[in-house]
Amino acid sequence: MKWRQRCIVILVLLCMFTVPVDASLTDQESGGMLYFSCESDDDCRLTSVPVGEEIITGSVQANPLMTESVAIEFDMTPSQTELAMLPDVLDELFIDLRVQGDTLGVYTPDMEVKLIIGSSVTDLESEQSSFPTSNGETGHRWNDEPLNLDQGRLLWPDEPVRVRVVFTVDRPSTWELHLRGASYLELDIAWSENVASKDVDEPTSSLQPKSTSLEDVHYGALVGDDNDCWSFNVEPNEIMRILIQWEDVPLELQQSNGVHRLRTAGGLQVAAPEIVTKAEGDEVLTNYRWRALSPGDYMFCLNGQSDRFQPYIWSGVYAVESSGPTDASEFEGKVEYEAQFFDFSNGEDIELTTQSGILIFPLIGFVIFFGSQLYRSTTSKRLRTFVFVPSIAVLFLSGVASPMWVMANENQSDSEWSLDQLLEERVQQLWDVSSPATPEATMVEHVGATFGIRNGESLNLRLDIGSAYQREDGRWQLQISGIDEIRIDRLVFNQIFEARNGRTMDG
Repeated sequence: MKWRQRCIVILVLLCMFTVPVDASLTDQESGGMLYFSCESDDDCRLTSVPVGEEIITGSVQANPLMTESVAIEFDMTPSQTELAMLPDVLDELFIDLRVQGDTLGVYTPDMEVKLIIGSSVTDLESEQSSFPTSNGETGHRWNDEPLNLDQGRLLWPDEPVRVRVVFTVDRPSTWELHLRGASYLELDIAWSENVASKDVDEPTSSLQPKSTSLEDVHYGALVGDDNDCWSFNVEPNEIMRILIQWEDVPLELQQSNGVHRLRTAGGLQVAAPEIVTKAEGDEVLTNYRWRALSPGDYMFCLNGQSDRFQPYIWSGVYAVESSGPTDASEFEGKVEYEAQFFDFSNGEDIELTTQSGILIFPLIGFVIFFGSQLYRSTTSKRLRTFVFVPSIAVLFLSGVASPMWVMANENQSDSEWSLDQLLEERVQQLWDVSSPATPEATMVEHVGATFGIRNGESLNLRLDIGSAYQREDGRWQLQISGIDEIRIDRLVFNQIFEARNGRTMDG
């Protein structure tokens, strides 16, 4: 018996505690649904799940000459924790308010609703409803009402979310506001982000930069007009680059991706860098490049703008200045091989010749012989069977089937590549894997493959051999027709030209 009493006491104590509810508006499923909840008549709030009293009531003594207004405010509890983008319209708002009058029975009075979401303030009104709707529903419902977004559509953390309900009665009445899921509002939040989880670089500023190494990977976010600054040492270099990857956010929140400040330890701003901005999927990559920057201590700052937010990742890298040609016109078109690399001083040069046509004379002899037999009468079955018929078969094979077979072998099949095709495909393959988004393992696999043929793949290459040369060691040197006309530089720069003109999308 005592054990049962203890259990009842524990349950009563647990019921006395209010379960904390996260009511922040987010883009998650049901993240835009808020319920009207009250712990008592004077303690009301907006929550993400129905809690508290099921009904709150009150009485008024009013008449047509002296009307009485009742106001109830609902503040979202806990306060907003994420940065959210408000929609253009309020999906639905339903307030189940019922008034019991002396003569009219149950009705819904005139109601004014002020919806405050951050800097957005929207006023909604409704007329008195003397009778319940056809489905027995009381209260007022608003659907697809436009929100007032003149002051912006951003809801920042800790900004208020409040609903103020005011209704007016003109006769003695008793009113009831039905809660616990009966009254609610719904918004379709398209985008939200937890600012605190992204803004991990704080506290930093131009007066108190964070000490770091240039080549480290840095994570953070520009929140409003913050200045995120780092100090680091620059080593002797030919080229120093800083790469910034900006996370995709709505247009209203995007920070400036222009020039940010790089200063010396003494506060002098260095010369403006070369800037390359590139969009990759949903992200923007900004590349700053300085040439021959003097070694020493520097401070790099990212400068934000008010009412903006955008996460980022940045890192620095050193590079070496290239001294090679940058255009096809800078190539001489002449190739010099190491002396005696191919030694043709000894050995025998053998020219490849086409098949001799001397075999056609027996064929002509067969034709003459059979022609003479056509005008000669014979009754020899043995001659017809063992001479004439085989001769006709040999004539067909040598004169029809064999030439067709040879012609078929001379044509390139679909499974074979020419040397030009092989080189074009190889240049395209190297261009595709040169994209910064390509994983390093994939790049190594393709670049290291001979002619781009990876393990397990096969290559059928068709070559036209012009001549052959037998070397002293028994090996043969094949000289391929048309190989002197191949220009690797043209293949490379044609690929670059096509990419610049938008015909090549990757790389």
